[in-house]
Amino acid sequence: GVSCQQPIWHGGSSQLVTWQTQGDVAQVDIQLRGDWYSNWLEMGVANTGSRLLTVPNGLVPGTYRVRVESTAASTVHALSGDVKIDTDATPPALTGVSCQQPIWHGGSSQLVTWQTQGDVAQVDIQLRGDWYSNWLEMGVANTGSRLLTVPNGLVPGTYRVRVESTAASTVHALSGDVKIDTDATPPALTGVSCQQP
Repeated sequence: GVSCQQPIWHGGSSQLVTWQTQGDVAQVDIQLRGDWYSNWLEMGVANTGSRLLTVPNGLVPGTYRVRVESTAASTVHALSGDVKIDTDATPPALTGVSCQQPIWHGGSSQLVTWQTQGDVAQVDIQLRGDWYSNWLEMGVANTGSRLLTVPNGLVPGTYRVRVESTAASTVHALSGDVKIDTDATPPALTGVSCQQP
């Protein structure tokens, strides 16, 4: 069984986790799991039967479990009992994603702003369209705003900006619609032909 020395954890703290094994388990991977969260905290570490883990900051307050598994065989694993993380903290939240300009052009710089509460140290920023999704920035400091460069060559249309916590993807918000290159000729490929060699 996997045991956590303390039943209540806080983001940024160090917590001792112990486990027992039998047979040949040379290395283990250690994962933190919650209702809507799963993240590898350590991978390919020597199986010593214990590990001091750093609890990620910015997690949604709640109940989590630690999973320890063999690096060589994921079916060889065990779960800890419940641990409470940051249950006394203000839950992280992102709101009010706003784009300064409603019309964008490929290659231009555009300001996006947002508001947060709780522990949201870093954010990832994504551009989304009907058939398009691309991360424009990942793991950037949460300053409440970012000047983004609009990718060139996008299909003209309506897009939205998604800002999410790097630590907890369930903490996110979407902007309203922005129009990108709607006055441009759509990119296209034509005239593909095959010829005999």
